[in-house]
Amino acid sequence: MIWRIYSIILMLLLIGGYSAVPEFRPWEYADFIITCTAFFGFASFSFGVRVIHPFFWKCWFIIAVIWDFYYNMFVPSIVPGIYNPSLSYLTLVFMLLPEYLGLYLYGFKNLVIGRNAAK
Repeated sequence: MIWRIYSIILMLLLIGGYSAVPEFRPWEYADFIITCTAFFGFASFSFGVRVIHPFFWKCWFIIAVIWDFYYNMFVPSIVPGIYNPSLSYLTLVFMLLPEYLGLYLYGFKNLVIGRNAAK
C-alpha cells in the first residue's frame, strides 16, 4: 500500500516538475524519456503488474540511476540561479531512492517468479 501511495505522489511531483520547465532542451527531453520509463516500471511494481521482460528493467534500473546522478549533479539547471549541488544530492537520495529500490525489486522479483514458473 505504501508503494502505491508513494507512486501516486511521485507521479504528481513529476507532472508538476516537468510542467514547470519553461523550455525543453535536449537534456530535458532525454531526462523526460528516461524518467518516465523508470517511473512506468516503478508504478508497475507498485501496483503488481508485470510489464516487459525483467531483463529490460534490470538494465533500465542501471541506466536510470546513472542518468539521474549525472543529470542532477552535472547538467546546469534551465532556471538561472536555482542549481544547488547539495539540494540535488538530497533530491536524489530521499526522493528517488524508493523509486530506485522499487525498480530494482521489480526487475529481480520478476526474474524469481519467472524461474519458479518455469520449473
